[in-house]
Amino acid sequence: MRELPLVGQHYAKGGYPDPDADAMHALQFLAGLSIFGGSQAGEALDSIFADMRSGAFEKWSEGVPIDVIVNYHAPNDRLMVFIDRPHFRRGVMLSYGSNLEIVAPVEQITKIHRVVFADIAAKMGAKTNEARTT
Repeated sequence: MRELPLVGQHYAKGGYPDPDADAMHALQFLAGLSIFGGSQAGEALDSIFADMRSGAFEKWSEGVPIDVIVNYHAPNDRLMVFIDRPHFRRGVMLSYGSNLEIVAPVEQITKIHRVVFADIAAKMGAKTNEARTT
């Protein structure tokens, strides 16, 4: 799963995908976070933890409640990262894996919410200048 390639960036405003937005809008929305620095799913997940541990995530949220949700779709081997500010009705979805849709009679989705990332990041402790490995 960690090696799944980045296949799409989607920006949404007003609660709906913005057809006029492109990857630049998504990048601007996430300015201050390191999640856009990688091209694979593992790098995205690592950057969420790193930003939470370093305080960058808290600074970026500006004290406003935010959502971070990661969905892993097993049949399609696809991972989606959702980061949004519901208060401002803005968000980004980053897609990793294949664009092929596999229709399965049973779909398994694993959903991980922000509180899980925050709890794990807190247990990892404050981020130091340690070398980042993926």
